Amino acid sequence: HTVRVLDILTVPPPAGLAFLLDRPEFSLELGDYRDSATAERALAGADTVIHLAAVVGESACDSCPTFAQQVNSTA
Repeated sequence: HTVRVLDILTVPPPAGLAFLLDRPEFSLELGDYRDSATAERALAGADTVIHLAAVVGESACDSCPTFAQQVNSTA
């Protein structure tokens, strides 16, 4: 299997995931899935999608409510 991750990286990825970056079956693409062209490019050829994007926590949602609404509900 191959794994492709699309992430806007509003927070840095956990250091424990660094070992994946060198694996040929893993790719990290920087981008915002709310942008349809970016999402289409990231989804090209995918058999399965596991959607994990979220703004988590009351303080994070309160600090950027429009972004939280878009990420958590709209897109």
